[in-house]
Amino acid sequence: MVFNAKFLGLAIIQASLAVAYAKEAAIAGAQTPPSNADDILWYNNASGTEWITQGLPIGNGFQAATVFSGVQSDGYELNIDSLWTGGPFENPNYRGNNAGKSEKAAKAAGVAAVREDIWKNGQIPVDNATTLYGSFGNYASIKKQASAIYLISVTTDNYGSYRYMGYLYVNTTTAPNDVSNYRRWLDMDSALVGSSYELADGSTVNKTAFCSYPDHACVFHLSTTSKAGLNYTVNFYNEDTVAPHGTCMGNNGLLLRGTAEANKTAMEYEGQVIVTSQGGKLSCSKGLITVSGSKQFTAVVSAGTNFDQDNGNAQANFSFKGVDPHAAVSQYVKAASSKSFTALQKTHTTDYQKLYKGFTLSWNAKSSGKPTNELVADYRKNPDNPYLEWLAFNFGRYLLIQSSRPGSLPGNLQASGKWAQGLTSAWSSDYHLDINLQMKAAYTSGLWETAIPMVEYLAKNYIPRGEQTVDTKLMIDVADIHYSARGFIAHEENNIFGSTGPRSGGEYAIFPLGSTWMSLNAWDFFDYTQNTSWLQAQGWDILKGSSLFWIDYLTPDKYSNDGMLVAAPCGSSEQGNITFGCTEFQNVVWMTFQNTRKAYQYSGESNSSFLTELVNTINKTDPGLRVGSWGQLQEWKLDLDDPTNEHRHLSNLIGLYPGYMISSFNESKYKSAAEVSLAHRGPGISDSDAGWEKAWRAACWAALGNATQAQYELQLTIQRDFEVNLFDNYSADVFQIDANLGYPAAVMEMLFQDPDTTVGGRVSAVFNLLPAWPKSWSTNGGSTAGLRGRGGYSLSFNWDSSNTISDFVIVSDLAPAARQIQLTAPAWSNNSPKITSSGRDKPKITVSGKTLSFTAQPKTTYKIQ
Repeated sequence: MVFNAKFLGLAIIQASLAVAYAKEAAIAGAQTPPSNADDILWYNNASGTEWITQGLPIGNGFQAATVFSGVQSDGYELNIDSLWTGGPFENPNYRGNNAGKSEKAAKAAGVAAVREDIWKNGQIPVDNATTLYGSFGNYASIKKQASAIYLISVTTDNYGSYRYMGYLYVNTTTAPNDVSNYRRWLDMDSALVGSSYELADGSTVNKTAFCSYPDHACVFHLSTTSKAGLNYTVNFYNEDTVAPHGTCMGNNGLLLRGTAEANKTAMEYEGQVIVTSQGGKLSCSKGLITVSGSKQFTAVVSAGTNFDQDNGNAQANFSFKGVDPHAAVSQYVKAASSKSFTALQKTHTTDYQKLYKGFTLSWNAKSSGKPTNELVADYRKNPDNPYLEWLAFNFGRYLLIQSSRPGSLPGNLQASGKWAQGLTSAWSSDYHLDINLQMKAAYTSGLWETAIPMVEYLAKNYIPRGEQTVDTKLMIDVADIHYSARGFIAHEENNIFGSTGPRSGGEYAIFPLGSTWMSLNAWDFFDYTQNTSWLQAQGWDILKGSSLFWIDYLTPDKYSNDGMLVAAPCGSSEQGNITFGCTEFQNVVWMTFQNTRKAYQYSGESNSSFLTELVNTINKTDPGLRVGSWGQLQEWKLDLDDPTNEHRHLSNLIGLYPGYMISSFNESKYKSAAEVSLAHRGPGISDSDAGWEKAWRAACWAALGNATQAQYELQLTIQRDFEVNLFDNYSADVFQIDANLGYPAAVMEMLFQDPDTTVGGRVSAVFNLLPAWPKSWSTNGGSTAGLRGRGGYSLSFNWDSSNTISDFVIVSDLAPAARQIQLTAPAWSNNSPKITSSGRDKPKITVSGKTLSFTAQPKTTYKIQ
């Protein structure tokens, strides 16, 4: 499988390798996995060139690579987290889809007209609302319909797209014959991709790849036991750069430079590789490093752009421009290449395992020894393999760690995470804020550190431009509420350049809820970590800013005349007409208000008038929970639900999952209605048949305590959406990581629930253990450790085949004060449980049915037997 370095693009790569790969497919594969570890994806054939099915991902947040392993060649498709086309790098006047100040009055008039229409009729067609708002996208037909007074010149030009940096190829110049015992793998326990095989003389070749967060570099290593060593070449390739192979740096280095858009003023990027060899010779000529007679060599790659997240504000003219990446890239690659491969791998694995092994979950999951592709093929015929389901859970956590680390951008979850193919990506690989970025398992599974880029993104990419959105253009009916809104917002579709304005058609654009929904994560970050310093420095601005907007924007319901405040106009994500009081709007706003109210006491805020204003608004805000005519949880304030609607989104169930407001009201009443809605919505097949919608359904069924349906949805996800490398394939070979991250989020909801039930300050910590755990996962019992709960607690426990809990331990390591703990489980191993404390307190347990209660002091460990 020799990669031709003179191809003209990805399509030519695939065509030129077809014949070579057919030969390698016949190589005798290994019959056993590469190690005794269970936490591994492995294959006994070369990867070929199908990115969506065969590539194996590695990353460190800043950089990522998709690994294609062969015998004659190995290819690594490289990504940089900030490498985007478009934005202010190509248009200095880029406004993030926001109109100018001169258009504010016309926009307000448009919204006023929409509201008046809604108060008369209750709802209006989405196209009419789009016309009144003005075209948010490049929709010529809508622009023609729009009258001059309402047409707002909001442009989506220069929105841009995430793209790849290029390829790194490692090719052997002496093609080996009679290769046997071939295998390749992804070891999720140590975050290593590897491959190995035997040569005809009995010698072996081993290859290892990983991306190190501490060393800010991706590392590719080859070793052999062959006495003569092997001969290889190393080269970059990018089809839209002036020097597509890179240029030599001495005899062992290459530099690849380019702009995000070829032959344009655009974002600049640079990648460097330095090769070190043990034995053999190194030389470089015309963009090709040659390694001769080497027993082992290491290629270290570092890359970066001139994007700077700290310059996305008014002071920097929203330029997001930083310094040339050359100095930083040179420093990283030089430092990493000066270390031995063993030292690099040790540093990487130690860093990774602090996160990955900080939480463990074991159930009835034993490897059969089959390659992963065979496991997936068998599963598609018969979805009964707890081991593969466990692998899918671990793979989701692995991807989250690899794609999101402090200092990096968050994984761009509407498509590829950090692993993009080609010069453009589906949906631009952007950030969609109507479920895709919110469905995560970061907090409960001990990965709160991976959420730091997300809250940083809120603070640095949304707030500065989002305030501009509010101040200069947003849909504010000045005549109705008498003043422009404060705070900040962002809509559904967002890039890395602060694109906070509306985009695309009305069913997508009329969604000023995006950043508000995201602000729920700001509260969750604080609630799990209890990091008051972070809340005061950053989190409070997110929560307060989100609440300020809705304090101003909510309007009295003039259709129902019930005295309640509602969002108008609003829609339900990506479907239906435009109306008022939509469930997802009211749910998210109500939860945001409550979170802000709870955070106030920790915020350091001295303005008590804001708290008064917030509480007064809460008391008048419609929470958006209603049971409709056929027993459903209504999706709109009007009873418009169609029982045959199987739309992909579950917008009326946000208060169930990923939200938590249903537990604050008449829980049984609204949970019953939610169950009716969820059953009628179908299994997530008839609309887009996407993996993420099945994962969302699984999480909702788990929230309802239905283990059978939750597991069924996850089984469908693997059966219908996951490829043999466990990438979620949305359609037409589009990797959509939302499902891969949604999968562990649903599993965590099946394992553990800690709804945020308090309206004021936290009085108790409520933990529900194994609320929806399937029987097939408990055949031999199970265990978990490092589970994180709201309020700053760590939990560990075991269970048997009947889901009876034993060996329960809870540590109040981050809890700031004494709190009552409420623990509910299917059963406890001791009907008269005893508790011990590592502190001086002598807690007493109260037993009420399946619920245990006691008071926990901070910084104390409690064991229940």
